Amino acid sequence: MMNLLFTYALARRIENTGVSTNAFHPGLVRSGLTAEMPFLIRSITNMISGSPDKAAAMLSKLVIEPAYQNSNGKFFKFDGKEMKSSAYSYDTEVQERLWRVSEELSV
Repeated sequence: MMNLLFTYALARRIENTGVSTNAFHPGLVRSGLTAEMPFLIRSITNMISGSPDKAAAMLSKLVIEPAYQNSNGKFFKFDGKEMKSSAYSYDTEVQERLWRVSEELSV
């Protein structure tokens, strides 16, 4: 959620600069993150998860393909289609509060 909030706040700040920012949901991806899960759960998760290469290929397309070059402040899913996030993520007051806290913590 914080990634979405931060992405939307950043998108407003860089609008019309020629730079863009977007969020990406890769879906379930096989990785070492499940190593600590019980075997059965890990096995089921791995069976329904996509490969890291597939997620990386879509992320690369979002970065380099002309079809996405004018996208800013969007949320894309693993197939490259734009998706809507929760109503909470579009709350500009919450976004700005996160931005301020991030600035304070970075000092």
